[in-house]
Order: sequence, then structure tokens, then C-alpha cells
Amino acid sequence: RIAALAPGKFQLSATARASGSADPLLAIARPANTSKELRLVLAPLARVKGRVVMNGSPVEGAHVVAAHPGPVRGPQPGPTATSQADGTFTLDGIPFGTTAFSASPFSVTTPKMLEVKQALHDGVVLEVGKLATLRGRVLRNGKPVAGAEVQYMPLTPQAVAATADANGTYVLDG
Repeated sequence: RIAALAPGKFQLSATARASGSADPLLAIARPANTSKELRLVLAPLARVKGRVVMNGSPVEGAHVVAAHPGPVRGPQPGPTATSQADGTFTLDGIPFGTTAFSASPFSVTTPKMLEVKQALHDGVVLEVGKLATLRGRVLRNGKPVAGAEVQYMPLTPQAVAATADANGTYVLDG
């Protein structure tokens, strides 16, 4: 039982010791009603270990996300990790089946998808490429604004930010 649940639509999932629900379950809570029993089926989850590289060199600081197709509104974001100085990352809790990767602020060129069929996938190499770069100046009444915060807010969860220098100049690298 989930106490103090407001009416509305929810996605339910469950996890327990190296297993979890592969797909979220859509549930609708109505005022003053008790739903039918909702069953969440747990399946084994996997670990994916690998490296993020660009032109063969390690990439530090990439925000790696594993997503798998779900029954509700397209790919469901899953586990996340940040690549280390040597490009390595570890993602725990990945459902078996097809998994897609993103590694912002870069574009993953290969592999686009990975078929997760075992509890450990080690040695996955995510080759990434640069995205676009935006450059500009922040001005107020024709004068540079030093320290202005410029943000790019994509449709994906991670935003990119830069701080303008004394000339009001900023660079947002993708």
C-alpha cells in the first residue's frame, strides 16, 4: 500500500537485489477508490561496464544513460553514470533486452544499441562525436555582461551551461 497517494496517472516499477521490473506499469489512481491488485514482475538486471572514447581517446565527464524501449511513451531512461578520466563507466540495473545509450554532451556513434543477454557485459566501447557549438555574447544596453549564466536546455534531461567572461563572451560546447 502506498499511503497519501494523490489521484492521477503513475508509472510503477520495483527493484530488489539484482532484479527489477523491466518495464514500468501504468497505473491510474482515482479518488476514494482502491485499484485492483497491480502485479509488478521482477526479472534479473545486468551490469554494463565500458569506456567512452572519441577518436580512440578517453572521454571524461560524459553523462552515460542506458534506455530501453518501454510500453509507455517511447524509450524509458534507465541507469546513469559519469565517465571517469580514463573514459570508464559502470551502469548497474539494466534490464535484459535491447538497450540504447546516450552520453551527453556528445552523440553516441557506436554502438547505437546493445542486446543485453547476460548479467555482465564488460568492455563495451561507446564511440562518441561532438555535437554543435554555440558561441555568442551577452550584452545589456550594448555593453558586455560579465558573469551572465547562459544555459542550453535540450529536451533530454541534462542541460549545458557556461559563464560569460569579462567581454560577455560564452561558448556552449556539445
